[in-house]
Amino acid sequence: MAEVAGSINVEATPDAAWKLIADVGAIDTWMPMIETCEWDGESRTLTLAGGLGTLVEKVLSVDDDTRTLTYTITDGPFVAEKHLATWTVTPAGEGAVVTWTIEAEPQEIADLMGSTIDGTLQAVKNTLEG
Repeated sequence: MAEVAGSINVEATPDAAWKLIADVGAIDTWMPMIETCEWDGESRTLTLAGGLGTLVEKVLSVDDDTRTLTYTITDGPFVAEKHLATWTVTPAGEGAVVTWTIEAEPQEIADLMGSTIDGTLQAVKNTLEG
């Protein structure tokens, strides 16, 4: 699988950063391109901005101990042959590092998803830092 990833330092505690990422049903409050999110306790249905359609993601794990969220796309306009995305939050001095890694096949889907990483990480930073 092709892998794309990015990370950003934030001036927020790891707990505060993790609280934002781990609230899987509230991704529409901070992630660009997501207009609405419906969370059923297992999957989230995301309405994409710009009329791009609806994306369904199955959340595989939310691990508070390691501050890791893992999910896969199960339906939508960007369904890959294989897809696995992981968010992690790690301490960094008095702040935190937020990392988003996407593994996908084919390469074109990984590249498409990877093109959203920088803007999404900046949105995390802006949300956490006000």
